Amino acid sequence: MRGPGISHWGFLGICVVVAAPLLVGGRTPADQWRRTVEGKSAVERIVNIWASMPDEPLAWDKIDAPTATATPEPASVETDSGGVGAATQEPAATLALTPTVTLEATSTSPTGPVEEGTQASEEAGTLRTDHCGTISSDEMWSSDGSVHVITCNVTVASGVTLSITEGAVVKVEAAKTLFVAGSLRVLGTNLSPVYITSIRDDSVGGDTNGDGGATTPAPGNWTRIEFMPGSDDSASLIDHAVIRYGGYQYGPNYGAITLDDASPTVQNTEIRESGYCALAGDLHSFPTLIGNTLVNNGANGLCLFGGTLDIDATWDVTDTSYYLRDSVTLAVG
Repeated sequence: MRGPGISHWGFLGICVVVAAPLLVGGRTPADQWRRTVEGKSAVERIVNIWASMPDEPLAWDKIDAPTATATPEPASVETDSGGVGAATQEPAATLALTPTVTLEATSTSPTGPVEEGTQASEEAGTLRTDHCGTISSDEMWSSDGSVHVITCNVTVASGVTLSITEGAVVKVEAAKTLFVAGSLRVLGTNLSPVYITSIRDDSVGGDTNGDGGATTPAPGNWTRIEFMPGSDDSASLIDHAVIRYGGYQYGPNYGAITLDDASPTVQNTEIRESGYCALAGDLHSFPTLIGNTLVNNGANGLCLFGGTLDIDATWDVTDTSYYLRDSVTLAVG
């Protein structure tokens, strides 16, 4: 009686099983096997497999076609006695088809070109565009997913217009000011106002200073929007804005909007949480105020600094109250 081992036919079968998938070449191994073995005896299967082998392996002729990699698979051998013996040959190989993938990386700027005096950056996942210095040509700050941050005093030069469009969020670093020597046009809408607020205010535009909410906004965090002498009164307009946490009150006192011999139009705007007055001006300032809301400011009104009134003047604002902060002297004549 023969002991456990491998018969000649069994050995040949193993060789065929090992070799067949590797000799298929460009054909799909599963399809080749299925076409040659279904419904045939063991001997017929072996003969048909050898007969169906191509003379030369077929080559892939498509770019990025799947690449074939051989991965070993453990094999077992059935003995004549029905038991399982250990194979002394290399384990059968199978083909794993893996498509070749080509990735192309591109880089784009989420905020577009960075103009002189501005810097685009990202902190704590919040896009921001920083502004500092003099704006010497017309510029527009829009609602493009980026928060506009005034990091140092910004001045709109004479003859230049800064436009801030609906939905834009502007945040101001501590004790910083937006000076207007040209014209400022804040063009919000009822449904999409413009926000001008503290850098610490996370309620709009997210956590722009990236401190995880460690700081909270407070009245007087930033200084003011100041319209300077010679600014363009007829072109300057603040419409449908929310202005909060300005009005620095330590040392010189300022309104969130401060007027120095300037008379812009402010309408449909909410001014709140100002450390000093909502609005403040000298005796040569005659703004147009329409439909504004003043809430929780040091003074909910138009504060007038004292001095000598040396021109004919009409105080005709009915939208809010005048608040004289110092003595006013009428000049002779």
